[in-house]
Amino acid sequence: MKQKNRTINFNMSYAELSGICKQKANTIMRDIAEFDRFNITAEQIIAFKESVNNFDDLQIDQELLGVVTAATSEKDELANKVRGKIKELSLFIKQYFGIKSNVYQNLRIKELSRMNDLQLHRSANSVVRTARFIDNSSSDAIEIIISEIEIANNLFDNAIENKAIMIEKRNIATHKRIVFANKIYDELINYCEIGRVIWGETHEAKYNDYVIYGK
Repeated sequence: MKQKNRTINFNMSYAELSGICKQKANTIMRDIAEFDRFNITAEQIIAFKESVNNFDDLQIDQELLGVVTAATSEKDELANKVRGKIKELSLFIKQYFGIKSNVYQNLRIKELSRMNDLQLHRSANSVVRTARFIDNSSSDAIEIIISEIEIANNLFDNAIENKAIMIEKRNIATHKRIVFANKIYDELINYCEIGRVIWGETHEAKYNDYVIYGK
């Protein structure tokens, strides 16, 4: 089932949310006798604080972004290596068969620098297949470069897939954090509403303890 993009239900950072939740949990424990009338127990507030601690233990987006950035860098390095090896092969073929030869023209590498990752990967596969059919007995170096392209391109393919996986993991983690944060926030709002009802007519200072600013 396709899910809509989720957004947070509050106007504060995750760090601020965590801090406020812990602060209000301590305040509720101070007033737990009054909260008991509303079927809110100490065990329930302890569990709430534990949920906040679990939320704090989730990987933050900067960590996941760092992993994606590293995967992208590795992928780009391999892309450059594949391009370099293809150019090296094309130079050998141009020397042995000529720039106007069908062998050289069949490499189809004029737009090599403009290709995206998937186009480059497919082009490298095509170059390898084309080069395998030519008579390269005149140069053992050509066969060596063909093998090097093949190895680099396989690593490049894995790097493309790995980057996609890292992006998916980041998106899933982002969704999980939003759902978790909204759940904590909703619980916080409920407790604070009860606190304001308890002290609304009898104790202004304690009432203010349950006011959340900038929510």
